[in-house]
Amino acid sequence: MTAIPTKKLEKVIDKKLLEWLEPLGFYAEDGGGCARWENDVYVYIGCIVTRIGGVNCIRPFGQMGFKVTQRIFQAFMHDRNLHSPKMAVDLQADFAHFARNWTEDMHCQDEEDLNSFLGELRSFVLNKLYPTLTIYVEPRQVLDLYLEYDETDRRCLELPGWHGYSSALKALILARLYRVEVYASLRKRYQPIFEPLIPEYKEQVSKLIAYLDQKELSPLT
Repeated sequence: MTAIPTKKLEKVIDKKLLEWLEPLGFYAEDGGGCARWENDVYVYIGCIVTRIGGVNCIRPFGQMGFKVTQRIFQAFMHDRNLHSPKMAVDLQADFAHFARNWTEDMHCQDEEDLNSFLGELRSFVLNKLYPTLTIYVEPRQVLDLYLEYDETDRRCLELPGWHGYSSALKALILARLYRVEVYASLRKRYQPIFEPLIPEYKEQVSKLIAYLDQKELSPLT
């Protein structure tokens, strides 16, 4: 058996993702994976490849979001490297959400296993991951996921995926724009998430929330 290096595996996966997704309107991202903007809705699909205990572990994941929420978030959190203006993330679906296990990955150790692995990956991406991301074409659908999500359970395996205060802010933006009647209660619910932030981030969060608190949202410049 011939072991396949992690870097080579990453390159093969990115090439195959583009091959499978380009017909659906995706383009290759500079840092890996494939993205698409369509009707102001963003979708990204990629894989994290790591070597743990001598084993190649592959975690496919997808993100989706809306231009309208991205503009508000970006206006106040603009200096955060994880929030590029090229992307909009209101929901993230990881392999674990489908495997129902945070520690489960896909594996490919040897060159001889590559074709079999790629077949499994293609099936997962096209038959599970991509269809799931494209279910949520309306912001209210994603907001409903946040309203039902238990952010106090760190092991929760339900969508929309949770990334701390940034997820809480995305939910608040969605609520303010699309279901203003739940905005105040959601703001109160998420307040404990914002309290421990360092002053720099807390200031940004406070300015964003002050913007959302307006009776009528002012235009963003």
